[in-house]
Amino acid sequence: LLERERVATLLKTTDIVKERVSDDIPIVAGMLGPAALAMSLVGARNYLMWFISEPDTIKELITIGTDICIEYSNALFEHGADVVCLPDSEAGPDLIPPEFFETMILDEYKRLNQKVHGKTIAHICGDASDILEPLSTSGFDGISIEEKVDVGYAKSIIGNKTCLIGNISPVETLLGMPPEQVKEEAKACINDGIDILAPGCGLAPHTSLKNLKAFVDARDEYYLEKSKL
Repeated sequence: LLERERVATLLKTTDIVKERVSDDIPIVAGMLGPAALAMSLVGARNYLMWFISEPDTIKELITIGTDICIEYSNALFEHGADVVCLPDSEAGPDLIPPEFFETMILDEYKRLNQKVHGKTIAHICGDASDILEPLSTSGFDGISIEEKVDVGYAKSIIGNKTCLIGNISPVETLLGMPPEQVKEEAKACINDGIDILAPGCGLAPHTSLKNLKAFVDARDEYYLEKSKL
């Protein structure tokens, strides 16, 4: 796996980034999670149907995906990554019932986090509310949520078991709103219980630098204002 051209290129890229950034900037590397890898192998239709018709096959595919995630994550850490983020929306309630998450995926998440040698984040697109409790026990250092999840509710479930990350809309807010409104939403998000401010999903290509700067400034201003109270 690690000698394949694409993987080797990404590991080399991690080396280069590590050399060029200061120590106060975390290097976050991304890779598909076990469920996402399973669906990539067999397609969405088979992935969804086989949870019912061929559960043993799905379980085996998710196990294989976990093995790949462990090997690649540890290689990324060895090459300088500080954190590995695993987008795995195919494990979320928008695609599969929460009971399938608990019986088919949760133990693999736990195994992954027992085997990797660094900090990990799980990102679930869609409304992940119904799996937040078991997900918070799986060993991830952070759980990244999108804007469909209510921050206050998520914080009430997760508490201090792990970091809550998110959940500003990358399209409606970061792409579509002026900087001052971006700041307003970002500060409200932190106030509601977000531990690490972040977009709820990937940035839209035409997101303005002004809005991204306002996003970061909002975090700094929030904690500066709080320190003066």
